[in-house]
Amino acid sequence: MSPDDPQWRKFRDELVRLAREGDHDWLDHEEVRSVLGDAYRKGLDPSLIISCRAATGSTSEFASRLGQMVRDTPVRILAIDDEAAFLSLLRLNLQKVGKYEVRAETDPTRWREAIAEFHPHLLILDMIMPGLDGRQILGELSRAPGTRRLPVIVLTAILQNVEPDAVHREGILYLAKPVSLKALVHCIEEHLSAFGHR
Repeated sequence: MSPDDPQWRKFRDELVRLAREGDHDWLDHEEVRSVLGDAYRKGLDPSLIISCRAATGSTSEFASRLGQMVRDTPVRILAIDDEAAFLSLLRLNLQKVGKYEVRAETDPTRWREAIAEFHPHLLILDMIMPGLDGRQILGELSRAPGTRRLPVIVLTAILQNVEPDAVHREGILYLAKPVSLKALVHCIEEHLSAFGHR
């Protein structure tokens, strides 16, 4: 999380506005700074953070309570694939894990709206789809400031004969279909960590 990141500055400015106090040193307090970064990455609403601060009596208690809120917030995953049956199974299995909230989108042309509405922490994307190719989506994601650092896992059958099963390229993780739930969850956690989202 860079202080120059415009989204982080917007998030921090909103915290300052909602706090309605002259002293905002608590935002830069060593004990709070790290957990605030986690709250920002997990997409916690600034008003929820201010409510948490108002309900706690000390900086230590606030940092501890906010940390618990961050840990309890599910990871939002947007999955885009034109195969409805595959998406339904993927969503069901990932949500059974208990720490993911999954939105399934079968129409690849709606990817911008889905991201704007759902604010995902991670995107799972099929490569070959009618109407809009996964490569086009990846290209547009990499050019837009708001999605440039969105972690992406590409699940595709075109890697079936490629070793190893997981291939990293330009910050994108490519996995061959089919993939076991255990392997997928491991890759999700590792990929989120690499992007500083865990």
